[in-house]
Amino acid sequence: MRVSRLLQSSFGLFVLCLLPQTLRAQTIPSPYRFIETTQEYGLFAGYERHGTGQFGYGPKSGLVIGGQYAVRLRGPLAFEASGTILSGTRDVMDPRRPAGNRKIGSSRVMVGTFDVGLRFSIVGDRTWHGLDPFIDFGLGLALPLSGATKTDNLLPDQDRYAFQSSFDGMLGAGTRIFLTKRVSLRADARFGLWKLHTPPGFADPTLGFTNSPKSEWAAGTRLTLAVLLNR
Repeated sequence: MRVSRLLQSSFGLFVLCLLPQTLRAQTIPSPYRFIETTQEYGLFAGYERHGTGQFGYGPKSGLVIGGQYAVRLRGPLAFEASGTILSGTRDVMDPRRPAGNRKIGSSRVMVGTFDVGLRFSIVGDRTWHGLDPFIDFGLGLALPLSGATKTDNLLPDQDRYAFQSSFDGMLGAGTRIFLTKRVSLRADARFGLWKLHTPPGFADPTLGFTNSPKSEWAAGTRLTLAVLLNR
């Protein structure tokens, strides 16, 4: 009898010793991981499509390349800065021709932008299954990087459109994809605005232009993919 009780007590003690291991084995791993790095920098490339304005002479689409830097401020907030070059095309429009038949050709165009802004991580200072979804917004400056082409020179100076320096704004969303603690990919979709300035020829009442704006805002969308180093 005493031997039986001793065996029962020993078996119960053995089970209690195994219980913590069993509980640990049944623990479900968390999908969240804290982001240990505070800075990131890298290069990106993508495609941008832009509105061309009332008369259709603005930059319309092209490839974009650039670089970006970000530093985490506190919690889900980070400061960002980026520089971008758009290499695309625009239509050359002649205001002296009838509406619907003003295009006389196309020109290559390059526009550079520099933006600063804030990024807000939706899941805070951590990742969810390796993803860090976010929204961001910012302001900057757009600058012309190319001059008149042969097609532009077919028009008188007052009829010729040229992209001029402009403030720009952007609002976007995307996600970072952490491949390792130090390397990540970043996918962005952005909505942006910049200003187009109207050439004098497109405001000449003798050519039928009576209500032309001096300038107008044109909207665009950009899709990019970046490779980033984190530290």
